[in-house]
Amino acid sequence: VSFFWRNWLKDRHIWYLPRPEKLVSAFDNASLVVTDSFHGTAFSSQLNTPFVSFAPRSFSGRIVDHLDSLGLSSRLYDGSSSVESYLMDIEWEKPNQLLCKLRSESLAWIDGVVKSIGFAPQLSLKEAR
Repeated sequence: VSFFWRNWLKDRHIWYLPRPEKLVSAFDNASLVVTDSFHGTAFSSQLNTPFVSFAPRSFSGRIVDHLDSLGLSSRLYDGSSSVESYLMDIEWEKPNQLLCKLRSESLAWIDGVVKSIGFAPQLSLKEAR
């Protein structure tokens, strides 16, 4: 999955990335993801799919920060390690715990902002369905 290859030519037609649910399913069912995109890195880490990330010239800070925040900086290809080292299984327990903590902190921050502006939703999500 590449930030730079959003579409490609095949038989003189442009083929775009699939619908979101198919794209997420592809990440979820992949045996290995090789990506230079933040979203490819984020989907892989959230779905516990083995991956290796390359830092592109632009936007690499988000990839590096994401990997650092989950203790997965070793999944960033730096050219000094053998390819085989990226084929080893990832221990997901610690990254999953860190991700859960980060989600909780983010939701608490959003909740605080919503309450501070006095927003009171009229319907709950269950009622809206």
